[in-house]
Amino acid sequence: MAYGYQQYDSNGDEIVNSSTPVLTIVKYDTITITLYKNAAFGNTTYNYSLPGVTSQADLDDNYIIEEAGGGGFSLFVTNSSYGITFVSNGVIQFNGSGGCSDIFGNPGQCTALDVQTKTYNIYTIGETV
Repeated sequence: MAYGYQQYDSNGDEIVNSSTPVLTIVKYDTITITLYKNAAFGNTTYNYSLPGVTSQADLDDNYIIEEAGGGGFSLFVTNSSYGITFVSNGVIQFNGSGGCSDIFGNPGQCTALDVQTKTYNIYTIGETV
């Protein structure tokens, strides 16, 4: 078993020394998704094929789904992440439903303008090294 790593600054002084085993993390994909916050205006879910995922516990324990940044903008929608859930073997779902707010942050009715675009990096967690 190998151990973590050492990192040095420009003077050669050690600034990080991980003396415990670490997990490998492999980037699997980057996706951009646009979802409405209300089913009356369009899709509020997006199914994504993620080979190997077998349960919600597996998704939670063995994958990292990191919001990389927004690709869209709306004055009328809350700035929240999509819910991500296991659907079936090899399939996860991004859920865009939820509440809406006005430009002042007050809760309000969702409209056709309440759409969010989010970009995610998907990583798999590998073996301990």
